[in-house]
Amino acid sequence: KANFQVNPDKCSIAVQEIDFLSHTINEQCIKPNGDKIKAIVDLPTPKTLKEANEFLGKINWYRKFIPNFARIAAPLHKVTNKTKHHRHDFKWGPDQQQSFEEFKRLLTTYPLFLEYPDLSTPFVLT
Repeated sequence: KANFQVNPDKCSIAVQEIDFLSHTINEQCIKPNGDKIKAIVDLPTPKTLKEANEFLGKINWYRKFIPNFARIAAPLHKVTNKTKHHRHDFKWGPDQQQSFEEFKRLLTTYPLFLEYPDLSTPFVLT
């Protein structure tokens, strides 16, 4: 009636772990996809406003895994929040480099995962 079709080549049935929207999901937790993290860590230092914005976009996808994300990203936002007429003012300094390196360090050393809630205890969404 609804003409619902499934493509077997795109299906994963009875697997322990899946990759979905650049995240790896299993029965214990949700974590960033390792290939995507490696791609971010392998990025060179941004030389242009466009490259800095691309880095921020990629790192922002994983913000939920990084504590104090906004504080660490603040120096990057300082040089990327430029109006059209001031885009040529882009300057990458020591504060931005420190933030850039801190994100890469956290992506490779911090335990990056979100555990599912324990439903045997009271669970409140606010």
